[in-house]
Amino acid sequence: MLRSAAAVLSIPALAQKKNKDQVPEAVLHAKYVYVEAYDGPEWSLRLTCEDRKAIADVENAVRSWGR
Repeated sequence: MLRSAAAVLSIPALAQKKNKDQVPEAVLHAKYVYVEAYDGPEWSLRLTCEDRKAIADVENAVRSWGR
């Protein structure tokens, strides 16, 4: 499951890269990635449906990335 915290995926850092195929070494070599919204994890009562969907979309994208 992707919720074990070992490395944090930083979307803004990836967006600032000039070459879209390059990602930080920490992400390339991570075994686990933790994804949460600004207001907390997916099961937090404070999250909106859109935040929960965004978390699920990022988890699915990382899962299907194949690295």
